[in-house]
Amino acid sequence: MDKIDGPYYFFKLIRRLRNAVPQWVPMIGVEGREINLVPVDFVVRAMDHIADQEGLDGRAFSLTDPNPKTAGEVIDIFAGAAHAPQSSARVPPGAVDALLPVVRALLAMAPPFDLVADRVLADLGIPRAVLTYVNYPTSFDSREAQAALAGTDIRVPPLESYADKLWDYWERHLDPDLFRDRTLVGAVRGRAGLLGGATQVVEQQIPDEVLRLVRRVRGRDSLEKAVRGRMLLVTGASSGIGRSAALKIADAGGTVLLVARTPEKLEDTRELIERRGGTAHVHRCDLSDMDDIDRMADEVLAQHGHVDVLVNNAGRSIRRSIALSYDRFHDFERTMQLNYFGAVRLILKLLPVMRERRSGQIVNVSSIGVQTNTPRFSAYVASKAALDAFSRCIASEIVDDGVTITTIHMPLVRTPMIAPTKMYNRFPTITPEKAADMICEAIIHEPKRIATPLGTLGQLLYAINPKSIDYILNSAYKLFPDSRAARGEEVRTGPRTADATTEEASREQVAFAYLMRGVHW
Repeated sequence: MDKIDGPYYFFKLIRRLRNAVPQWVPMIGVEGREINLVPVDFVVRAMDHIADQEGLDGRAFSLTDPNPKTAGEVIDIFAGAAHAPQSSARVPPGAVDALLPVVRALLAMAPPFDLVADRVLADLGIPRAVLTYVNYPTSFDSREAQAALAGTDIRVPPLESYADKLWDYWERHLDPDLFRDRTLVGAVRGRAGLLGGATQVVEQQIPDEVLRLVRRVRGRDSLEKAVRGRMLLVTGASSGIGRSAALKIADAGGTVLLVARTPEKLEDTRELIERRGGTAHVHRCDLSDMDDIDRMADEVLAQHGHVDVLVNNAGRSIRRSIALSYDRFHDFERTMQLNYFGAVRLILKLLPVMRERRSGQIVNVSSIGVQTNTPRFSAYVASKAALDAFSRCIASEIVDDGVTITTIHMPLVRTPMIAPTKMYNRFPTITPEKAADMICEAIIHEPKRIATPLGTLGQLLYAINPKSIDYILNSAYKLFPDSRAARGEEVRTGPRTADATTEEASREQVAFAYLMRGVHW
């Protein structure tokens, strides 16, 4: 049917699991009771055949599955069709029945839990009433129908034989997120449903290539709606990721507040934005100086009144093994000062106005290293992890004030920050423009987190078996040595210098880097 109903309600949850967790990861599910699920073709053919037979008038026939599957089995079959994780164990119906009175009592005693449950279900697109049918003790007697259909080829096909077709159709045409208004305007108006039905019908008739093009254009339009008329502050905007993000935001109609330490480079970025028809303002600041952050933030609020979106992009990276860090405590102080304390100080200055206006977003550019725990980055990763933890803790305090926090676990990007490590010249990296696209995605959709599949897998594997991952990372630690810069040796630049050739990546290093694409080594 061309509507979301029955098992389709669980498809969004299945898609989320598929995008977040590898298919082989063991999961715990609910067995539930029998669910009657038959294809419309069977129902139509059975009705046509039985209605044509003599001597069957006045009798009832249940056109149902004589071998129904449980709710848990049905969900697992669709998970398999979606290449999502399936249940390795399922809680039996009796256990669920025994727990339900306790759960209901807890919800009655603590109404906030009931509200949280409703919000979680709404986010997944699952009406609470649907959960009743997962464990509902209903069975159908289809023996009369089976007897009437004897001798024909009309029978209920196994769900496994057509589940992939249902999943594919839902993902292409019925998934609410395909047509959901993700723009700022839509979010403010609280539009949570599909766009007009006519749009859905028309899009079903468009070839896939054209549909992909339309969605790309729609994505750009969404960025424009998300930033037009809004004030967005980007730190580290003088070069690299910050500069690219500022240009994209300004091109889409946002007013960009450019923040960095070097005013000349900021002015160059502002002039380029204005030549392209955008609006930008320069606010010079040394983000490792807490007093200077206070001055700049007060200046911003005095001149512009508020900041709608804060992008904490500025950062300092240090790649050095712990063996070379025993007498370099200042490495840890410097990374914490800029990457953590600087970002927190700026958040503390701008957040009160966001909460007062009941609108705002904080986008923190973190690192894939926080997920993968890569060696030689203890100073850098620790500072990013601190900001991640800070953000997770305050998120629950400010979510009902209309302020969201998005963390981007950024993979390796080709910027001046990685230039001292010469072997990175041959490593697979993303461009600052691609990194800026991730920031734009964060602004448009306001997700809790943006990460690469490899980063998420690394985080998951470390949670499951951390000691084994330590041995794997130790192999990488031995494969990728400290750079001359990390050893404190003078580094001469230029394509023909001895330094450039002696630190050139080996074939083994390049192969490993491509296998673990985007991870800092």
